[in-house]
Amino acid sequence: MSLALDQVPQGAKESVGQKLATLDQQVAQAYGQWHSKEQSSEEALGELNQQRQATIRSIGQDLKNAGAQEPADMGSMAQCQMMQEQAGQEGGDEGQQGQQGPKAEDFVDITQVQPNASKEEDSGGSFETKCGANGNEHFNSDNVIAAPGVLNGAHHVHDYVGNEDTNAQSSDESLAAAGTTCAKGDQSTHYWPVIRSLDGNEDQRGAVQQGDAGDQAANDVSAKSLTHNDQGQDQGQDQGQDQGQDQGQDQGQDQGQDQGQDQGQDQGQDQGQDQGQDQGQDQGQGDDDQVGGGEGAEAQPGDGGANDLNVGTILDPEPTIKLTSGGADEVTEMPRFLRIITGDAKAFTNGDENANASWSCEGFEDRQLKDKYPLCPEGKKMIRTFKFQNCWDGQNTDSGNHRDHMEFSDDQGNCPEGFQNIPQVQQTIKYDIPSQNLVNADTPFAVDSFPEQLHNPITDHSDFINVMPEDLMKTAVDCINENKEC
Repeated sequence: MSLALDQVPQGAKESVGQKLATLDQQVAQAYGQWHSKEQSSEEALGELNQQRQATIRSIGQDLKNAGAQEPADMGSMAQCQMMQEQAGQEGGDEGQQGQQGPKAEDFVDITQVQPNASKEEDSGGSFETKCGANGNEHFNSDNVIAAPGVLNGAHHVHDYVGNEDTNAQSSDESLAAAGTTCAKGDQSTHYWPVIRSLDGNEDQRGAVQQGDAGDQAANDVSAKSLTHNDQGQDQGQDQGQDQGQDQGQDQGQDQGQDQGQDQGQDQGQDQGQDQGQDQGQDQGQGDDDQVGGGEGAEAQPGDGGANDLNVGTILDPEPTIKLTSGGADEVTEMPRFLRIITGDAKAFTNGDENANASWSCEGFEDRQLKDKYPLCPEGKKMIRTFKFQNCWDGQNTDSGNHRDHMEFSDDQGNCPEGFQNIPQVQQTIKYDIPSQNLVNADTPFAVDSFPEQLHNPITDHSDFINVMPEDLMKTAVDCINENKEC
């Protein structure tokens, strides 16, 4: 959906971005109800398509209100198919604890892969930022870039290094005031989906649990109640509560936004706003089987962990993070609070247009895999590499679909017209992959993913928010342009 909205006016970017996050919520909620057998695939899809129609109509209205033309094919974007059901029928009980994905065919022996990449690094200097290895266990299943304000917006757990504040509620101001695990006062945020050993353990670190999120948990309750809204105005009120933005009809839009901002953003917000929403109210109030129970209670459906089909022991990362030239002769400073997403968490269903996964092994860095996991020789660590977009539009620190303000340079380091070279963020993350106590030796590990993405390796992705002090960014740029290794 977001890929079709390639030109969002400034006045609509915030509301459209929030509603794109709501579309993700709706898909995950429908999948959860189907997977838990609360609904058949036909019932789940029927409600999902109705919800998406209302949300997409509201996005179209936002675009019109901002002076833009609504894309001609927006109506067709509401229709979804239950791809997971077909995959499950084909996959049987293979994979992660009897649940689909990953499968043995998602893995390949790296020694059997032909060299397809250069081991040489980009020309020019580089600046390494040392941010540790998440020793403080900063985990959550939020995504402040793609789903700001939404608890469990990612439906999979992220590892974080750098800024210690990063979660769904983070703002530029809170990030600038936070501590950091990086050296030299670099408060930047780096986060990526965790890698799990598929040993059958339910490692719930970072997953949403009863009592875990305090008052923020009401956001999750509201997301669940979306499924039970029958009228556009009720839907607008619920989603306004979740995100400060109405997803309903035109008149409900203004009302829902006012109510959402006054009530949804209040930390003590009402859990299940409209008392006429019977099932949504039941979920939002006093149900100990849902969010809001006592300490130490079980994780909830859609928690980012086991209930989102992310099962296994989280493995420790060994990240190396550098800013490089990206092949350019010269780079300019990136703006503070610039947000970049590389890769596509939904590439399995979206297609590979924005995919940027790169898997390999120590000693085999000239063999990079995009849609397969590597099986590494004994004693060699698995490596995942992220090279971020390095051409900035010179104006925006984010965009409606979180992509349009950034592009990749070409092989010669040249940016498209209207863009300028900035340092390229490169994250290289190594892992020791256990070979013991696996549920199935053919599927030893997997990246966390949205449930419907089947832990496919092509969905690997990473996120970055630049919160470097300006003088430190200038130092990094000088190192790069003067061909120094700093």
